[in-house]
Amino acid sequence: MKEIKNISFRPSLQEEFPSLKFRQPSDLQCNVVYKIPCKDCPWNYIGETGRCFQTCKTEHQQNLKNYTKGSNVANHAWQNNHSVDFDNACVIDKGNYHVRKTLESWHTAKTVDTDNNLKPLGRQYFSLL
Repeated sequence: MKEIKNISFRPSLQEEFPSLKFRQPSDLQCNVVYKIPCKDCPWNYIGETGRCFQTCKTEHQQNLKNYTKGSNVANHAWQNNHSVDFDNACVIDKGNYHVRKTLESWHTAKTVDTDNNLKPLGRQYFSLL
């Protein structure tokens, strides 16, 4: 009979150095719920977009600059003579269309002194908060 020798396998380079999962910076992510704070008071704007967050943030900046009618961010800044803190605007959640709509309402109800363009969260959900 043949004698079986111990066989040793060398790990491949992929096993030694597994590839890291690539995650885009939050400004470049899509399908997000985001928050834009005010610099001068505790007010926040909670919004959602299926597009890139950076694109949406830039549009809010343009709305503020041009005082676009119907923009909650521009209205708050101009009516109260406040500055909007776009540097600290951030992504707070992600999801598909229906999930984003729900999360936007959820975060608006959960965060003190916020504003958004959606209907408020139903009263039946307040026990969960």
